[in-house]
Amino acid sequence: MTVSNHSRVVLALGIGAAIAATAVAGGGAERVVAKIHKHEITVRHVEQQFQKMPRYQLRLLGPNADTIRARFVDQIVRMELLSVAGEANGLAARPDVRARIDSVLLSAMQSELADEIKISPVSASDVKAYYDSHGDRYQSEERIKIWQIVVATKAQADAILQVVRDDPNYQKDPVKAWGDLARKHSTDKATAMRRGNLGFVRPDGSTAHKHVKVDPTLYQAAANIGDGTVFPAPVPLGTAYVVLQRRGSHRTPQRSLATEAKSIAGLLEMQRKRAAIQAHIADLRQKNVTMVSPEKLSTLEMTFDGELRPRRRPGTLSERAARRKK
Repeated sequence: MTVSNHSRVVLALGIGAAIAATAVAGGGAERVVAKIHKHEITVRHVEQQFQKMPRYQLRLLGPNADTIRARFVDQIVRMELLSVAGEANGLAARPDVRARIDSVLLSAMQSELADEIKISPVSASDVKAYYDSHGDRYQSEERIKIWQIVVATKAQADAILQVVRDDPNYQKDPVKAWGDLARKHSTDKATAMRRGNLGFVRPDGSTAHKHVKVDPTLYQAAANIGDGTVFPAPVPLGTAYVVLQRRGSHRTPQRSLATEAKSIAGLLEMQRKRAAIQAHIADLRQKNVTMVSPEKLSTLEMTFDGELRPRRRPGTLSERAARRKK
């Protein structure tokens, strides 16, 4: 007898309901389904594994509920057998395996803390207070797309501006010519290869990239010219000078308290949970950490590519030099 895909889906879903029902009845969640040495597989464990398995995979295990249940438990037993064998062979003591176990435990503990830690609920007044204190973030603002060429001296900046104004080859294809000038002259190597493109800059100098912020002086200069225009004079910036082009702009809509309330509440809840977790970690540190001596790492040398190795004593040969001598 063949079983349709629809029937197998119903079977797969039915197994989940049956497992859950078994767990509810009389402490059934702790009933032992299988035992491998000292390891016990309970109904709760089977249910947890079941929830992780995609339904399309589950329904491929068999044509009926009994077969699917038996094969599913057999898969768990096989995984447990490998785990037990690994422990017996001492794999858990290997540094690489220990590091992976620690990583999983860390992730699990962080999730458990996030679920269990108690925080004060975020009220409507909390949300409004945050909105009012960060009002500039939610107001309408003009963001300006800026291209820059950064040079060391005013004379270099003036020479580039003269090319922009007077060179006929520049006028034929200003975008390409600007890109060539940026690659050739800009000392800001982070943007030189992409025409000095800073993206859309906010009035405070921040950009769409949270780690990229520029001097607000550039925004102020760009705000005084039109789109597609090069600022007529070098913009002093510290010890350098910037030739600046405004490539475009757009104005963001004003965001009201009503539209932002949900996201602000989520942000405040996350901040409170993070603070509570940090306080819990500080308490654990005070109770359990007995010694930390980072100064002992002075015997390690860090190379330019981030590799750590023991610091060589004066007068000793490096590994490369020692190999050459051999």
